[in-house]
Amino acid sequence: MQKRAKIYEERRQNMESLLDSYGDTVWNLTLALTGNQDLAQALFIEAFLDIDRKLFYRKWQTPNEAWVLRRSVRAFDELLKPLVNSEHRRSAKLTMKKTLEPRSSHSQAQDAKTATALGAQTGMAYASSVVASHLDEEELNRLVQWVEGLRRRRAGALQVTVQELLAALPAQASVPAEMRIRLSHLLYAVDAEMEAQRRHSGPTWTKYALPLTFVFAMGTVGYGLYRPVSHPAVASSAAKVPTNDSQQQLPAPLQNLPVTVVGQFKLNSGFDKNSLRHMVLTKNMLYLPVLQQSSDTWPSIVLQSAPLTQAGQGLPNALKNVAAIDLIPPLTPPKSAKAQTGVAGLGWRIADWNLYVTGEWAIAAVRWDPVHSNSGSVTQLYALYLPSGVSSLAKLLNDAPNNANSYTVAVGGGKVAIQTGFKTPTAGNTEVSLPVDVYTLSGTSPARALGQPKHLPAPFGVMVNPVITGNTLVFQGIQGHTEPSGTTTATWYQLSWTGQVGSLTGPPLDGQPHWAVRGASGQLWWVETTPDMNQKGFVQVLMGPLAAPGSQTQSPAQTLSKSVRFVRVSDQDLAWVQTDGSVDQLVVTQVQ
Repeated sequence: MQKRAKIYEERRQNMESLLDSYGDTVWNLTLALTGNQDLAQALFIEAFLDIDRKLFYRKWQTPNEAWVLRRSVRAFDELLKPLVNSEHRRSAKLTMKKTLEPRSSHSQAQDAKTATALGAQTGMAYASSVVASHLDEEELNRLVQWVEGLRRRRAGALQVTVQELLAALPAQASVPAEMRIRLSHLLYAVDAEMEAQRRHSGPTWTKYALPLTFVFAMGTVGYGLYRPVSHPAVASSAAKVPTNDSQQQLPAPLQNLPVTVVGQFKLNSGFDKNSLRHMVLTKNMLYLPVLQQSSDTWPSIVLQSAPLTQAGQGLPNALKNVAAIDLIPPLTPPKSAKAQTGVAGLGWRIADWNLYVTGEWAIAAVRWDPVHSNSGSVTQLYALYLPSGVSSLAKLLNDAPNNANSYTVAVGGGKVAIQTGFKTPTAGNTEVSLPVDVYTLSGTSPARALGQPKHLPAPFGVMVNPVITGNTLVFQGIQGHTEPSGTTTATWYQLSWTGQVGSLTGPPLDGQPHWAVRGASGQLWWVETTPDMNQKGFVQVLMGPLAAPGSQTQSPAQTLSKSVRFVRVSDQDLAWVQTDGSVDQLVVTQVQ
């Protein structure tokens, strides 16, 4: 961890130094370009993310002001292109007129003249109509002159300095503190994403390995075709085709539950069955994440997968590497470690983690606790785009002092649902809830996969153990609420994506662990495990339907025909480890 932490800490310090030197200048430039705080923030952040990407693979050399401003202008152009491209030019222009007020009065002819000049000098033709609605002609002329001087700078000096351009503004503004903090976290996320991409693509020489191999192979084929044949005799028998000895007939899966078996895997005697507690199941694939920690690098979650079509094979042989998610400790050292190390990432430990897979995305939720304290934890969400194997920090959930805030996370159906609960002096031990933020995963960039959330009102309170199963959000009660005296069954809830809440008759109130699962038919079920008193380390598995109160008579629970060692519920699937004689196997089923 020390070596990796040092590399990231040096990069963080270099970028912080760059922000100290040029942050206010770029920020005022964005204000001059837009005249709108929200758009200026987007431009500012994109500029420094672009600079960080540009410098990632280079040996660090502090760039000068001219280079920083030139990269900023290019980043502005790329960000503003979609707003006024040929397909959406008209609607974007109308949107800009409605949302952004002109800085001064000037005619359309002046707008057109100065915007055309700006586009010609800066290459920002797409952004010219936006800029023209914010700056008067004098300010635009200054901007054109400045950019022209930037492009033709002599001896590293600008012909017209940015200070002259910004002098037209009423006052010079500093970068807002909250935006600076947000940018710091985004820079860490971009670095992690690029590091994962570099590791996924391998060393630079691998780009040339395939062409060189092809040339060598073609030369070898040519030699084989045209060399003199000194031994014309041929082999008397054909080569033997290798067979797969690892695939074998396994004992029949246990029965008596409303499930369909979709996979069986043999578990060798040396296989760590505890790793299955983080197993994730999808329609056609089994994913097995493993947390790896060492003293010379930061932790990572290594993800492997096995197609369910390889049923009957030994699980270790079926698993193939997918990708690894580098876990970045929180930027600010905890108070207990700051005086000792002063290095970001040290003084933290991973207290809990979970991984989810939905569509083309894997989402990891990681909670960090200070090494020498039980308060001040930090929760992070990482996104891994499975087709590319690239991952990144996607969202940071900072807990309040003394763990006053709590977060519940549910992932499934291409969505990530997050709810925040917080305690107030007047609320006692009961948590006050915020709306449920629902993010729809999109794009291919892990750092930007979450996008903007949709807010679902949550006046009912804080959800307990929420899960998205079959694109349905179900939770096992409400924080601080207890069932009335004499009640024998729990009340669970279903929250629709439009914000409607419905209650469900849940499992018995027996203190055993429970899970919610939605079958392929649309039926919601609860799953329970109960210790088998006759077999130490084994559990009985029960399933019962979830239904609206009064809609039907509660059907009796169904029980698996035999006790098992382990049970895992994942999305719409149920898996268990059963033992037949000396054979342990993992059975994967889909709930009906």
